[in-house]
Amino acid sequence: MNNNRIAVLAGIGDLPELERIFASAREYMVKTGNPTQWPDGYPQRQVLEEDIAEKRMYLVRDILPGGEYINRGAFVFAVTDEPNYAKIDGGWKDDSPYAVLHRIASDGSSRGVFSFIVEFAKSRYPHLRIDTGFDNKVMQKLILAAGFEYCGVIYIIKANGSPRYAYELIQPEEIR
Repeated sequence: MNNNRIAVLAGIGDLPELERIFASAREYMVKTGNPTQWPDGYPQRQVLEEDIAEKRMYLVRDILPGGEYINRGAFVFAVTDEPNYAKIDGGWKDDSPYAVLHRIASDGSSRGVFSFIVEFAKSRYPHLRIDTGFDNKVMQKLILAAGFEYCGVIYIIKANGSPRYAYELIQPEEIR
């Protein structure tokens, strides 16, 4: 893993980079058998602008010698009650407050972006939830390898009830 990797809150000036990263991620999703999870250019600019305004969109950056950097990925990290998680076919392990990870994307130019995002989130909140599409086999493997447990199926309200696999990671008390 890159020891010079950081996460920074995205600003409005980062929109072109966010759009580049998400375009790369959509292309990879199609190539790996997941063509429908992010349709029609999702996340659209308006969604990205809302994430930036709410201070929940982050960029994953590798810092180079001399202080320059390369953006490798993007993600949403938010401590919030996720409306899509209110109803689950299955069951959550813990009802305590949690943080969510959403819209995780890598431009594919460097390994370890997802692992870095999970470590970043775990260092800020002990209870995490995440979801992904049924066809997103790559993300399903990454989520389980990161220590999340499968909890059931949730339905995305704004996507006409589209189903997603839901996962939860709860750090032991001694780590919190």
